[in-house]
Amino acid sequence: MVDYVNLRGADPAIVTGGLRRLASGDAAPEETVAWVGACTKSGQCVDACPQKAAGLDAMLLVRIARQRAINETRQLPARQDPSYFPRIKTFARLQLSDEELDTWL
Repeated sequence: MVDYVNLRGADPAIVTGGLRRLASGDAAPEETVAWVGACTKSGQCVDACPQKAAGLDAMLLVRIARQRAINETRQLPARQDPSYFPRIKTFARLQLSDEELDTWL
């Protein structure tokens, strides 16, 4: 995704440092926000992460950073999907018992 969001020449230390900042709820550099916003959840970051041996789950960190960039720092726009909750309810009706539906819906 680095080519897609024009990050080929970006400093990895700045991008990953910003990732840690975003995950903590702080604003991050544009490069980090671009990378997190373009994430396709391919998992390639997991294998490429130099901290993998130390137990860092890069995919989890990116997901947390993305949510914080949307909800807390507002550096990424929230996607508006008017069919999101109706789809959840439809799926729930297929999966839950009548008692559970009464409780949750």
